[in-house]
Amino acid sequence: MLVSRLAQDGGRADVYLDGEPAGTLDAYIPERTSDRALWWHEGLVPGPHRLRIVLRDDADPDAQGRRLNIERAVIYDAGASGTAAVAPAPLAR
Repeated sequence: MLVSRLAQDGGRADVYLDGEPAGTLDAYIPERTSDRALWWHEGLVPGPHRLRIVLRDDADPDAQGRRLNIERAVIYDAGASGTAAVAPAPLAR
């Protein structure tokens, strides 16, 4: 799970997992609300995975900017169930 402070100036990004499209994230949130879960994925098999985030040129029509701030990645190990969450990779520019 990617955790962020969603805000009124939040933008959007496309997410790729292991080279395949894995959704879009939107860091905009209306005023006087709160949420911190920016993106998550379930059901990965154990092993290394690569996560790529590509900023988009658009944003929610009510957004005051296109900012994207990722505070941390939370990784869950499902143990005996045979699934795991995505592992972080170094940030590329």
